[in-house]
Amino acid sequence: DEILLVGGMSHMPAIRRELARILGREPNMIANPEEVVAIGAALEVARLEGTIEGVLLVDVAARGVSLSIYNGPCEPVIAQSSVVPTRENRVLTTRHDDQTRIEFDVWEGESPEPFRNRHLGRYGIVDLPEAPAGDVLVLIEITIDTDGTIRLSAMELVSGERLQVEQLVHAGLSRADVVRLARQMAETSS
Repeated sequence: DEILLVGGMSHMPAIRRELARILGREPNMIANPEEVVAIGAALEVARLEGTIEGVLLVDVAARGVSLSIYNGPCEPVIAQSSVVPTRENRVLTTRHDDQTRIEFDVWEGESPEPFRNRHLGRYGIVDLPEAPAGDVLVLIEITIDTDGTIRLSAMELVSGERLQVEQLVHAGLSRADVVRLARQMAETSS
């Protein structure tokens, strides 16, 4: 294994020094780091058109995804550089008798300390069956699609029933904001 720096920022000595300090070894430079993305795109087009064979480009998650529950530490679920699409599961359980809701946070990053990660949102699993603490087991499935979209689903393990995942706190732009900004950009560029 080796660390390869690509892109224009790899020319900056401070970047190379900081990566060496963090990773404990020197990263390697390639001859033309600015061209790597363009070469990869050209190879993928040629592969899709059938003009070359034996080349496989693999997309990976740029950052890991973690969960935290009950304001506890973050637990990595999907590791950085996992091949996408990917899917991982975690089991959550109730802590109190007759608890009908579980809330959890989703984070971009893999640090156990939430403040070192980027908060993506708080979610709730609702309409859980009333039962003694620990008897309700909820399987949370986290998927990263090829376009980088993170999807969540939930199932109560005893009954096999699919559960609703509610987004309680959104940590980014809403769909309406994205549409509004896209329209503004289209208007200003025409």
